[in-house]
Amino acid sequence: MRGGLFARLALTNIKKNRKIYAPYIFACVGTVMMFYIIASLSYDPDVLNFYCGSSVSIILKLGIVVIGIFAVIFLFYTTSFLMKRRKTELGLYNVLGLGKRHIAGVLAWETLIVWADSTVLGLVSGLVFGKLAQVALLRMMGGGITYDFTFSLKAIILTAALFAGIFGVIYIKSVIEIYRVNTID
Repeated sequence: MRGGLFARLALTNIKKNRKIYAPYIFACVGTVMMFYIIASLSYDPDVLNFYCGSSVSIILKLGIVVIGIFAVIFLFYTTSFLMKRRKTELGLYNVLGLGKRHIAGVLAWETLIVWADSTVLGLVSGLVFGKLAQVALLRMMGGGITYDFTFSLKAIILTAALFAGIFGVIYIKSVIEIYRVNTID
């Protein structure tokens, strides 16, 4: 089978299961947004140049680690919930003639689509709400607020790479579950 068929089947699955996928994608977008905001604040030059900015940057970098761990746990939990809801559908694909390898291909496309959508939407919303978070942080610290729109390329790359890794591991876990499950189950 060709990869284009897998991509179309994955898009169709996401559209037909939008009641399940919409909250999942929104949860992924929110997680990406939170991670990006903390990462961008930790690399923000306005925060670094402020009084005690290096201490705030260290605390925010600790926040990156904490939110990264939270993202892994949260996304694994939501994905396991999603896979439980879709087990019968995936078993039906197996009965209809798709092998487990083909189902893994469809899951690969679904994971890629969800990763791309959630990363792009999360980064865009993170850029929008990141400035609001920067203004709030500088206001709490009693600093001067600049209204220049800046973004951190380092934070964008870190966010995209982290979530690519998380979704890659989620895909591997899903494939292992597919190979472990019996068609009759």
